[in-house]
Amino acid sequence: NTFTRGKVSISDSTASTSTSTGALVVSGGVGIGGAQYVGGNLTVSGTGTISSNLSVTDNGTGKQIRIGNDTTTEGLSIRAFAGYAYIEAVNPGVGYNQLRLNPGNGGSVTVGNGGLTVGGNLTVSGTGTSSFAGLVNIIGNGSGSTLRLDTGDQATYGYLNVQHYTNGAFIGTTAGTNTAANVLRLG
Repeated sequence: NTFTRGKVSISDSTASTSTSTGALVVSGGVGIGGAQYVGGNLTVSGTGTISSNLSVTDNGTGKQIRIGNDTTTEGLSIRAFAGYAYIEAVNPGVGYNQLRLNPGNGGSVTVGNGGLTVGGNLTVSGTGTSSFAGLVNIIGNGSGSTLRLDTGDQATYGYLNVQHYTNGAFIGTTAGTNTAANVLRLG
C-alpha cells in the first residue's frame, strides 16, 4: 500500500478510450470520498447508479440526457432549452415525437409529431380555451363511448353528452335543477 498526504499530479495527457488506456490506469475499483470534476466525456460501460440527484447544467446550448447507443440511432432525449423542458423519442432519419413542458404560461404541455394517446381518463380543466386542430377520436370500451361537455355546475345545468353505442348515436343533455334531459337519436 502507498499513502500520500499531498496532491498527486500526473502530467501525461494520454486520453482514455477503454479501461486499459489513459494517463492513469487502475485495475481494481476506485473509491473517492470527495467531489470530482471531469473535463471531457464520461463513458460508463457498466450500470451507473446514482443514489441522489443528477443535475445536467445548461450553458445555453440545450444540454440533454440521451438514452440510446449514440446520436445516430433511436433513443430517448430529455433536455431543457429556451425556457422549456422537452422529452423526445428520437429516430434519426425519420423524426421525433416530442412532449414539451412549459413551466410558465400556466404550466402548458405541448405534444408534437405523433399525437397523444391516453389509456385512461382524460380531464381538461381551466378557465381558458382548449383548441383541437385535426381529428379527435374518442374510442369507447366496446359497448359505447361518450364525449361529455361540462359547464362546471352539473347539479344546476347538467351535461351535454355526445354518445355512440351499438344501437345508434345520441346527442343529449342530462337533467340539472335548471335543465331538462333531452336526447336526439341518430341512426
